[in-house]
Amino acid sequence: PCAWKTDPAALLRDKQFLAQLQECLSKLPGRLGAIFQMRELDQCSCEDVCDTLGITPTNLYASLHRARFR
Repeated sequence: PCAWKTDPAALLRDKQFLAQLQECLSKLPGRLGAIFQMRELDQCSCEDVCDTLGITPTNLYASLHRARFR
């Protein structure tokens, strides 16, 4: 048989991590969740997030702080 390309235990941890991350994101209020996901997970630029959601950079950074704290 061919060798595993990745460690099966690592794959399981990744699935568990992603499930936990999704649970945490679902508990954030809509706008905070959207901001956090766009910036941190989708890696959108600050300008793109601000333009898409119609917020100021100051509001973006404050919202990211609140989302990370929660």
